[in-house]
Parts: sequence; structure tokens; C-alpha cells
Amino acid sequence: MANGLRVWHIIESSKKKLKRSQNSDIGEKGFIKVANYRYLPFMPISYLAVWIACSFFYLNQINSEQIYVDALITGVVWWILVSISEMLFWVIANHKFQLTWKEMYKDSQPWSAISYYAVLISPLFIALIIK
Repeated sequence: MANGLRVWHIIESSKKKLKRSQNSDIGEKGFIKVANYRYLPFMPISYLAVWIACSFFYLNQINSEQIYVDALITGVVWWILVSISEMLFWVIANHKFQLTWKEMYKDSQPWSAISYYAVLISPLFIALIIK
């Protein structure tokens, strides 16, 4: 869901910039890269919103005495799944939004690290509220 928001923003932003641009040397791929970098500061907010909502719906259905342990395990599992799926989608898969390893993991710091922390702590945050 959070990556869907990211792709939607990149598509809409790059379309607008491509239409307004007088410079045809950059091309669509260049406008996609610019739109991706402009989205990075909003990435932690979207991740936090999506994963807090997912955590609320998931942990609200679980009646466990060890809700904090369940929340920690859930956060770690989600963090691993998000890390792997983003690597597969953004770096390895061949499409027009593809990023290099450097663009994905070095150039997008600190925003991508903060986003991954949001995935990790969102179940713990909701566990504190529910309990």
C-alpha cells in the first residue's frame, strides 16, 4: 500500500513535470527520478500511516496476554518482508521506475531508514495504545 502511494505520486508528478518542461533532453526516466527524490521526505509519513493502520487491524483481532511480544515479532516480520519486497520491486525488477542499489539505499537516506523504522515500531506503538 505504501509503495502504491509512492508509485502513484511518482507517476502523477513526473507527468506534470514532463508536460511543463521545455527541456526534452532529460526524458521520462529523468523526470521519474526527480519525482522519486521529491517524494522521499513524505515516505516515512506514508509508511507510518499505512503500517499503523495495519497494526491496529491486526493486533485488535488478537487476544493475547503477550501482546508486546506479538507486536515485536509482527514488526520484525513485516520489516523483513518490506525490505525484501522493496529490494525486489525497486532494484531487481526491470521497469521504468527501477532504481540502482545506490539510488535505493544510499541516495535515499535518511528517509528510507526512517520508513523502515516506522514499519518496525508501528505494531509496538499500537500495542501500547491497545493494552
